[in-house]
Amino acid sequence: LGLKTIPSISPLSWTKFIKKPFDLSKTKIYLYPTQLDFSGTLAGSFSKSLNTDGANPTATKQDFTGSVAIGYKLFDNLTGSLTLNTVRDMKDPKTVNLTINPKRLRLGVEQNSSQSFRAGYSPTLFKFLTHSVEYSARYSDQYKVNTDSSTSHQASVNSNTNFTFSLKHQSLIGSNKASGKGLKKGQKGPPAIVSFIMMPVKGIRYITDAIKPVTVKYGITESTMFPALTEKATLAYRFGFSNDPGVPRTTGTGVNR
Repeated sequence: LGLKTIPSISPLSWTKFIKKPFDLSKTKIYLYPTQLDFSGTLAGSFSKSLNTDGANPTATKQDFTGSVAIGYKLFDNLTGSLTLNTVRDMKDPKTVNLTINPKRLRLGVEQNSSQSFRAGYSPTLFKFLTHSVEYSARYSDQYKVNTDSSTSHQASVNSNTNFTFSLKHQSLIGSNKASGKGLKKGQKGPPAIVSFIMMPVKGIRYITDAIKPVTVKYGITESTMFPALTEKATLAYRFGFSNDPGVPRTTGTGVNR
């Protein structure tokens, strides 16, 4: 589900007569998500074999794979997205209850899950100075059965924070390329005193015109993993805001179920 044109409101349009220091009249708040997608797949299999002992072991598999993707643009310079994925074992009817009541809804036993979160902020306060901040976090959780028949969760999260600063000096002091255009017929040039004052500035521009905009990038990456938790980690850990999963650890050795 996606709209080509997202409805928006301009709550600060009344400030259009205020141009300095910032023009806030064009600020828009968007009302609907830019993306809202749901998908799900139910796949099953049944196998039966005959071994050397004459037994007929059977194996049944019935898994549900679901995904939800949400994208949102609150402002033109503030965006975010969240993707949730899950794989659930539904072969045991006791663990399945399809109902519209969310408190009683059960979709089997979750085998593994993951989520990806991203947010970006890139304000434009000055033409000569731009900066942006982007944060992303990817979380994964895997359900395990321990050797003592107890269960645990293996959780991990990887987060990245990137800062970008760009100084466009030509927008600050101008450029000889822009000011070096010839005068049109009948158009007068600037007064002599202005040309005299601008001579040192033009000298500086000859140097700055040869220098590309200065861009500085800085990034922080963090990764944590916990092999055995009693339950799923807290939301703060899943989004990478905390290195503490917020739930007790177990000592059992787990294997993928």
